[in-house]
Amino acid sequence: MKHAVTFDLYKTDTRTKARRGCLHTPHGDVQTPVFMPVGTQGTVKAMKPEDVKTLGDEGAYIILGNTYHLYLRPGHELVKKAGGLHRFMNWDRAILTDSGGFQVFSLGKLRKITEEGVRFSSYIDGSKHMFTPEKSIEIQNALGSDIMMAFDECAPYPAEWRYVKDSLELTTRWLARCKAAHHDWERQSLFGIMQGGTYKDLRYESAMQVVEMDLPGYSIGGLSVGEPKEIMYDVMDDCVDWLPKEKPRYLMGVGSPDCLFEGVERGIDMFDCVLPTRLARHGTALTSRGEVKIKNAKYAEDFEPLDPDCDCYVCRNYSRAYLRHLFRENEILSAMLLCMLVMYPLGLALRKAMKGPFVPLVLLALLLLVLPIGAGIKWAFPQNFVYDLRCWAELCLGMYGYYLAKLFAKRDYDKRASIALKVTECVGYGVPALLGFLPIPATAQPYLMGITVVFVLVAISITFAGKGVTIDKPQAKTAMGYLGAL
Repeated sequence: MKHAVTFDLYKTDTRTKARRGCLHTPHGDVQTPVFMPVGTQGTVKAMKPEDVKTLGDEGAYIILGNTYHLYLRPGHELVKKAGGLHRFMNWDRAILTDSGGFQVFSLGKLRKITEEGVRFSSYIDGSKHMFTPEKSIEIQNALGSDIMMAFDECAPYPAEWRYVKDSLELTTRWLARCKAAHHDWERQSLFGIMQGGTYKDLRYESAMQVVEMDLPGYSIGGLSVGEPKEIMYDVMDDCVDWLPKEKPRYLMGVGSPDCLFEGVERGIDMFDCVLPTRLARHGTALTSRGEVKIKNAKYAEDFEPLDPDCDCYVCRNYSRAYLRHLFRENEILSAMLLCMLVMYPLGLALRKAMKGPFVPLVLLALLLLVLPIGAGIKWAFPQNFVYDLRCWAELCLGMYGYYLAKLFAKRDYDKRASIALKVTECVGYGVPALLGFLPIPATAQPYLMGITVVFVLVAISITFAGKGVTIDKPQAKTAMGYLGAL
């Protein structure tokens, strides 16, 4: 069977389970790992589609639509008449729609679960509705998303083992009905959902049942529903091992910066969450230096950028004082700018989270080249190498220093990131300057030259061959500044 969505796995980290790949969809390719902005009502709140496309270096290539909300308003039949959700909302890139299961789960007393499906009352007007697996697929077919999610029951936390077992078995039966109800596999793909709560034996059972359906992708559901993060991470450790390596893995409803990196390290490919834009609309921005509550009085006369280490449109053009003023006056522009700032680093950080495996053996092999390179230089050029050495160091220490900073600053939201960058910038400028004044024995110069050659080879391999963490635009400009010094 030919599927609308396929997945190519490019690389897997040798130290963690982190991986890079690519989702091929009818509306373009999506590089993974990826954070999907949530467009609940057919829009990412407070953001134009054109703004969503410019997040990070390349923009968001996939967003999430909400089946439950779009069913209630404006109605899936209206969206179908408009030509599908892509045309309705003017979005020509990929869309994933959830099944409505989580929203129904969150209704509490307003819903009743049976074998047939879920009967619930609308939160808008109290009207009665029935969601079945077949109905969920019908709605998602009308919306025309690239990726559809199977209808499932999301068990609460905490929940008894027996309840969770019955729930996951119901989810498996519903998945079989979703698969039978879907027919146009070349236009839309259906992903299955693993349940099982925090019970690993049930997670394994659910994974085996879902994988047996042979779908183009799988998700981990039922997490981030109130359990401590340590428990969630522990469950994730095993869940990814039970899913096929050649298929994409989607962690549903998780999107805080720390969870993104924890998920990437465990082999998750896709994430979504309403948290970033929700925080932004309520005056909290996620920056590289942590959360900033812009409504606090201490920012009233603060004319610095919201995030000095960020080069997005908001940080380049607006001060904390101005953003605080907009928020206090309930101006719409406040939500627009803060949402843009929050979404920018999430997509960018995930693209940098893993650019391919960093192989220590490669560095070891390169370091072994120091002696022969140094001996060769000494034999071929017995002249003084102080000037040449200084020039080489100027280049390689600048580039390699930033590479080291990225290794230390594993998480872009860690305060150590900023400190490490500042330290290596000082090293990049200070060490070459010192080399020009320190007396270096003639016998040692060729070997120091060999070390710098190795550093350059490492920097080139990292930057151009994708063997580790990439250097972003501001760092690249700084590295070019070292080149200009030559």
